Amino acid sequence: MELNAPWGQVEVADADWIKILSGEEITLMEGSINSVDLLAGAVDGNTFESSQYAYMNLRVHIEDDIAELVDGDNGLKTGDDYISAVSFAIYGKRAGITTLHVTARQQSGQEIYSQTVKVQVYTPPVVHPHDIFLVPGASFVITVRGGPTIGVAVQYASMNDSVVSVQESSGHVSAMSPGNATIVAAFHGSGGTVLCQAHGKVQGDLFSFYELCKNYKWSIENEQVLSFQSTDHVNSDDHERLLPTQSGYGDQEDVDFIKALYGRSAGRSNIAITFSCDFSSGSFSHSRTYSASLSVRVMPDPPLALGIPITWILPPHYTTSDLLLQYSEPHRRDGQSQTRTIAYSLLRHTGRKEDELQKDSMSICGNKIKTTETNDLACIWAKDHSTGRIEVASCVRVAEVAQIRLRRKLSLHMINLAVGAEVELRINYFDSLGNPFLEARDVTAFDIGTNYRGIIDLDVMSRQNGSIFVKAIRHGRALMMVRLDDNPHKSDYIMVTDCHNVTSK
Repeated sequence: MELNAPWGQVEVADADWIKILSGEEITLMEGSINSVDLLAGAVDGNTFESSQYAYMNLRVHIEDDIAELVDGDNGLKTGDDYISAVSFAIYGKRAGITTLHVTARQQSGQEIYSQTVKVQVYTPPVVHPHDIFLVPGASFVITVRGGPTIGVAVQYASMNDSVVSVQESSGHVSAMSPGNATIVAAFHGSGGTVLCQAHGKVQGDLFSFYELCKNYKWSIENEQVLSFQSTDHVNSDDHERLLPTQSGYGDQEDVDFIKALYGRSAGRSNIAITFSCDFSSGSFSHSRTYSASLSVRVMPDPPLALGIPITWILPPHYTTSDLLLQYSEPHRRDGQSQTRTIAYSLLRHTGRKEDELQKDSMSICGNKIKTTETNDLACIWAKDHSTGRIEVASCVRVAEVAQIRLRRKLSLHMINLAVGAEVELRINYFDSLGNPFLEARDVTAFDIGTNYRGIIDLDVMSRQNGSIFVKAIRHGRALMMVRLDDNPHKSDYIMVTDCHNVTSK
């Protein structure tokens, strides 16, 4: 009797092609790990079993240090770029975009290449602002910071439509009725897959109510102590640089919800405000009048505060730019041009030890000033070596940053821009008494925002120098804000309106 033994056909072949199965793009969040699958096969179209990938001399090539190859089990960086499995894992080190491809080596030594895949590592998405307070009838356009940008669409949604409604594509939020709601921004990839989400809550600032309120009435109890600052107190040097000519400063009376105080004499006075608001949205309608008051103290200058005009205010633990000029303009003596050298030194307190001075006081390093502790005060001598003359060059007071403003004078609350025009606004820092800092680069982080990003565009050109460009995108009005990150209550606002709006009133 003849037996038929089982049999099978085995094909021995080199890998002729290799493919990354994730498609043309890979996105992963900063600090996360993503698994990438491979597929290899022969020229006849047959593919290899997963056990055969260990013999292909597979190597992962990542162009930049944005992502790196890691062990998928423990997340630790591998010793080299070689893999021996049908899949591998990459770790998102920092935000950015790079490329990735895989090679395999045949028995002949020839390398075969996979397609090149774009890899984006993104920062965790955050709804901005994360917390907002809106009264019924008010609206606001939220945005998302971070998140993937390649091949994705962002969709906004409200978790409670009866309280807040959101336009799915633009992020335009409208308050419908009193209550709380959560806003969700979802990033959808190809095929509608949700890649990641960001959440925000619907607290309060001027964005919340200014469009719904009117009849602002301000009063000052003692006008000998305080007055409302007007454009009469503004110097031409305080006007920011307007880029195209169709720009200017609008009717400041149109922004009655912002007032600036001017200290006239030493003393204390109360200020008060009343205004009314009409809240209406759908079936909800309500009118209400509000009032508030505040006691303000005006601090007097000392009787002999003659040094205030020559005193520079600087932050603590700060190194200035090259403020101290060490060479004056060349002059001619006996027919020869000579350059005068200026040397600087600090006036020291008497009766203090040298080590105490070095530890607690500011210092001069070349043509820079280094500060230490808050409330330090010193004056700087300047000596002209060519003449021997010694004078007080300046005094320096060290103080903490307590205020942030979009312009040096507080009386300008509105800017008019033609559509397409731009204005440059410089961030200014002040101490608790309202004195401006000479310099305060990179001392504190600030945040900018607007309630209508479709009307104006904000761009921080230089956080170090505090320069913001505002561009009018389309007709309308938008309120813009700047605030200190570590103290959001320290903020400043400017209304931006287009010239068409001004002339058509």
